[in-house]
Amino acid sequence: MAGGLNERRRIEFNTRPRRTKDPPWIVQGPWATKDGRTFREHVVVVQGAMEDPLSPAKVEAKERPLLAMVLGGARADQLIDAIWNLGSVGNVGELRPLLSA
Repeated sequence: MAGGLNERRRIEFNTRPRRTKDPPWIVQGPWATKDGRTFREHVVVVQGAMEDPLSPAKVEAKERPLLAMVLGGARADQLIDAIWNLGSVGNVGELRPLLSA
């Protein structure tokens, strides 16, 4: 990450990047470094970014295998069910066993 921060300090944004109207959004440069070099880049805004949030079903599909790797499939299912029904949980302390690996 330090290399990225170093590079970022060398870039000056002279113009506001443009973004296409419809997804998938593409942000376009140009960007100029402080030493005068100019770059043009197309950056696609990925689904899940703030500009294009995931639906609840897609969040669940994305997180289920990640949770299952740590908690196991059954506990991952229980945790996801508890999260979807959080309003009916009497005491959030009841979730603690589901969160412990």
